[in-house]
This record gives sequence, structure tokens and C-alpha cells, in this order.
Amino acid sequence: MLIVIAPLATAQEKIYSIWLRVFRNDTVILEGFSIEEGLQTHFPTTQTGYYLEVVSYENEVLFRANVGISFSIHILTTEIPSNITEFELDEILINLRLPFFENAKEINLYHGNKKIFSIQLSNYICNNNGLCEKEKGETPINCPNDCLTTTTTTLPPAKPTLPFHYFAIIFVFIAAILFFLLTRIKVQRSESPS
Repeated sequence: MLIVIAPLATAQEKIYSIWLRVFRNDTVILEGFSIEEGLQTHFPTTQTGYYLEVVSYENEVLFRANVGISFSIHILTTEIPSNITEFELDEILINLRLPFFENAKEINLYHGNKKIFSIQLSNYICNNNGLCEKEKGETPINCPNDCLTTTTTTLPPAKPTLPFHYFAIIFVFIAAILFFLLTRIKVQRSESPS
């Protein structure tokens, strides 16, 4: 049973990996963004005050999760008797690993009901180099310039046409026949008694 479950537990998938520097005053700075193979972040199931959403081009929420952001750290000292010291931070650096969606338009981070950060994914995925690089996350939806959908149009069969040199040969042939006939008629008139 463990042999079957273990590969499922470590199965990697395409994800968005986002590094954010979050400040206590709700300022957020994007430190890094990539699309890679890996495991998703384990998000808290209880409300934390912070949550994120992955939104589609149709403004449908594709993914929503609570985000564990805290500006307090607890340090256990080695002194005897041991003591727990709490420190308050002004900023933290977090890495969020979200599931990849081909039709995702943006990723938004909220504190309460206030949107404090937004990533427009097409700005980070589509490099507009004319190549549809699916391994980098480019799709016809998020990168139409690089991933143009090709449509095939069925044209009616072409009517056969004669090339110009065939017309020239036919014209010369008709002209030669006419010349021959006219010459023959002229010769016959000159030979006939008047």
C-alpha cells in the first residue's frame, strides 16, 4: 500500500513559484516569479487574515487559499530556565507555490478585504518572441502573440490554367497556318488565267 501512495504524495506538477516581501503596512514587493515543476505550498485551512486568489480571464476564481503571514517570531533561549522571546518584524519574505492554470489572468493577495498585491500573469509569462513556449507557460489564452491559433481554410480546387508559353505557341501555330493559307491563295490567283 505504501508503494502506491508514496509516488502520489511526491508527484510534481506545473506550478507558479512566487517570492514576495510583505511589509507590516501592507506593502508587497515581488522578489521573484517563475513557472516550474514542483510541489504546491501547504496552505492553512483556517483563516489567517491573508488570502490569495488565482483569477481567470473570465474573472472566475480558479484557486483560493489562506496564506500564513505573521510578523512575530518566537525564539526559545538556551538559558536556564529556558525562556521564549518574541520578536516583532516589519517585513517577511515568503515563497508561495500555486497550481498552474492555462487560463489564469492574475494572482491577487488580500489582507482582510483589501487587495494589497496583484500580478498580471501575461506580463511575466509572455515574452512576445514569436515562439509558443509551453514549457514557460505560454498558451493561446495568456500569450496570443506567440501562440497564435492556426485555422485551416479549405479553398476550392484551382481551375487548370494554361501557362503563357502555351498561348504563344498556339498563336504562332495559328499565324503560320494563316500565312501558309494566304500564301497559297495568292499563288493560286497568280497562276490562274485571268
